Amino acid sequence: GLRCLYCHFEHEVPPQLAEARRAAGVAYESGPSRGRPPQKTRQAYRQLVAEHEAEIKKNPFAWRVESVTVPDYLSDPYLTMKFLRRLQTICRDARDAAERTTAV
Repeated sequence: GLRCLYCHFEHEVPPQLAEARRAAGVAYESGPSRGRPPQKTRQAYRQLVAEHEAEIKKNPFAWRVESVTVPDYLSDPYLTMKFLRRLQTICRDARDAAERTTAV
């Protein structure tokens, strides 16, 4: 799955990650880079997550990770996976909340 990219089991890799790996020329999951990104990049990332979160919360059951377009500044496979995992967590939480409200 999304959490495991280096074991001997075959996994379905999201197309965004495969593209990021090809662009970076990396065959494995890398670690975080040194230093902090510029403030504008961090703000753009927060805004991107907020936009996707709003989209997910509109209809969490129709949202799919394959529909996400990863921006160029997240070309590192590690950052791409971190971003996609974060969106999946938001989606899972939104689905759980929607199920709780419909069950009551």
